[in-house]
Amino acid sequence: MSFNHKTLLVGALLLSLTAVAAETIYYQTSGLSNFKYYTNSDGQKIAEKTIQNYDVVHSYGDPGQLYLVDSQLNRQEYINVDGVSGSLKWKVRSGADFGNVLYEKSEVATDYGFSDLGPLMLTALDGCCASVSGYRLYDVPTGKLIISFNDFTDSEVVRHPFTLDIPNSKLGYRFIGVISGDSTRDLDFVPPESGYTNTLLLKYASRAAFLQRIQVDMQVADGYAPSILEAKLEADPTVVNSDKIEFRDGIASMWNIDGAASPSAIEGVQLRIVVNGGEDDKVIIIPVVNDRLNLEKAQIPSGVKIHTL
Repeated sequence: MSFNHKTLLVGALLLSLTAVAAETIYYQTSGLSNFKYYTNSDGQKIAEKTIQNYDVVHSYGDPGQLYLVDSQLNRQEYINVDGVSGSLKWKVRSGADFGNVLYEKSEVATDYGFSDLGPLMLTALDGCCASVSGYRLYDVPTGKLIISFNDFTDSEVVRHPFTLDIPNSKLGYRFIGVISGDSTRDLDFVPPESGYTNTLLLKYASRAAFLQRIQVDMQVADGYAPSILEAKLEADPTVVNSDKIEFRDGIASMWNIDGAASPSAIEGVQLRIVVNGGEDDKVIIIPVVNDRLNLEKAQIPSGVKIHTL
């Protein structure tokens, strides 16, 4: 069978019309992004940008459930001095046509992103000099703050705090946040005992609930401040099968409790922290037992005090 040139043109036109007719727009919006480079009244050169963005986030349990994060980030970078500042506001929509506004939030922040562990959003507040970027992990469907933390994994892109992953389980991730006294935010310490200095905050949470907050204080030499030399997850050698746990990018895949149904089964990992106050390094080890950071079984060196808040 052969087709003439006219038949081909008509067929192509019909296909084009069919493609146009098939398009269905559920939701449409637009925003303004801009950039400005200027000198302020203090003689500081600043590069300022405002970025309007739209991110579609999938639900953790139902891939068909979508959320639209409508965000606006304003960021100022100081060119001739060390410093950065910014603000972030975002609105989350759901529904088949994104017509349902769930909530709106705003905060002082300089960046944001999304986790690879589910419908989770991170915001960051960068700092200057010796300060450490403070991160917050939010639940996208509810807007609830899950945990705040600093990153100690040297990740090029931060997507989560320290995380316990129980394979083939409905328990959900457990998150461990480590916050040093150099963090740009969320330094909700209580005053330390005389002779001690606020050093660390440790937080333990799931997506469903905030479970624990612990404060670490230490003695420091004159003229020194506490330094966090290392913080990492490792296997607890006192727990059977802890050698089965896999560690990658701050995530502990807990194959030792594969398929666990009860939170009380969560154990086998310990948090190892090395601090220095101007003298010798001090190693703190706190195991996870019964779904908590367990201070009773912790290894706490002299000159360090730890207590639950």
